[in-house]
Amino acid sequence: MPLLPAFREEAAGRGLLSPDAPLDATATFALIRDMPWSASVSALPELTLSVWRGDDSAKHHLLRTLLYELGQRCILMACTHAWSVESAPWARAEPRAILDEGPVPDVHTFLRVESDRGWGSVDATWPLAARALGLPANERYVPGREMQIACDPQELYHVPEDADPEEFRRRLLEAHADEHGPRARERRRVFRSALELWLSAPGDA
Repeated sequence: MPLLPAFREEAAGRGLLSPDAPLDATATFALIRDMPWSASVSALPELTLSVWRGDDSAKHHLLRTLLYELGQRCILMACTHAWSVESAPWARAEPRAILDEGPVPDVHTFLRVESDRGWGSVDATWPLAARALGLPANERYVPGREMQIACDPQELYHVPEDADPEEFRRRLLEAHADEHGPRARERRRVFRSALELWLSAPGDA
């Protein structure tokens, strides 16, 4: 079942989109980008839409689904990376305290999107308002233009079209985390929870 009608209805119901406004790729990107960042339990597009929040994986699974419905070809990308004092200098409070103990391994998800101007990387991870905290939020979707990726990629992977994206990410994360020692997975969980709390209360940062 197409998700665009439900996405429009949800955005309009939240006062984020007027009922007669065009819902093109630019508007769809902006709406998903400005969803609050959350360490999601699931990245199912329908769930992300209903709760109106998500992490990089959840946001980009939903964005890919909607861009497909808008007639644009997308490739889901995954890359290994590590949160660190150097790669996340914007981190403060508890997230920064965790990074002070050492890097935290993770896997980041974003999109490659095709248009009549060619392929471009699209990253809707951080809400535009997070720029005030120093996070690298992307301002606007322009077909064919490269966006800033919300991490420092180490190894890049195309997620196969016939693969379960979350299973692919899980296996990649397990292998990447194992390289960082036995506490790496737990440190990632704690860091992401702390990051979500910090982003939800920026006035206390």
